[in-house]
Amino acid sequence: MAFVNELISEEDKQKIDWTKFKAYPYSNPHSPWKWTVDKDRDVFLVMLCGQGREEEHPEVYALSWKGVIIRFEAERDCKGMFVSGVDMFWHIFNIEVPLHFEDQRQEILGVLKEAIDAHGSVYKREQVKSVHIDID
Repeated sequence: MAFVNELISEEDKQKIDWTKFKAYPYSNPHSPWKWTVDKDRDVFLVMLCGQGREEEHPEVYALSWKGVIIRFEAERDCKGMFVSGVDMFWHIFNIEVPLHFEDQRQEILGVLKEAIDAHGSVYKREQVKSVHIDID
């Protein structure tokens, strides 16, 4: 199964320790209602915090991969019109890969790119013509 965007079922919500999903160390835990998920690989992507004004903060996401939460920040931009399709441009940075998974960083980044592509524009991929991802 590939990544899909869907509502998180109550059954799935109960299986996950959402207290570990924080945008920042001082933030309250996030309890999302939707995710980009690949259930066959047990991997999912959730948005933890939306973008504030440009000078405030970027968006914050978490990728749950092999039971490990990989927090990262993103700035994204759309070019085009949603009625005819948009091109998405993502700048991903501050990726927090735990040290004991650093040797698997390239695999993690590959899965992260797949999830972001499927994520589209805030869990909507239908109107997206292309996705361009730049990772620092």
